[in-house]
Amino acid sequence: MQHPAEQPWPLFHEPEQVKIAFSALVSHTRQELLNIACNDDDVVIALSGGVDSSVACELLQRAKAGRQGRIHAVYIKGLDRYLDEEHVRKYFPLQPGLTPYFVDAKPEFLAA
Repeated sequence: MQHPAEQPWPLFHEPEQVKIAFSALVSHTRQELLNIACNDDDVVIALSGGVDSSVACELLQRAKAGRQGRIHAVYIKGLDRYLDEEHVRKYFPLQPGLTPYFVDAKPEFLAA
């Protein structure tokens, strides 16, 4: 049986929620982030292992603590920096409220 973090990430039936979350994270508007973090919906965040996405994920975890809804942190393996994947696995393991997903896209990156 695969570790839950290695399983394919789920499809969300409400793409508008994914769009709102993505838009808020890209624009970095505080109120939008608070509105998303403080409700009971699931949230998808791209987690590269760099400082920006790691801090954003940590702050999102703190804001959602004790609430319903999960954070789905997606790490896409491609042409990574040294130790990025190890950083994500170490600091963002499977835990209550957070599910990390590791998607191997290296063949697609190299073929492009």
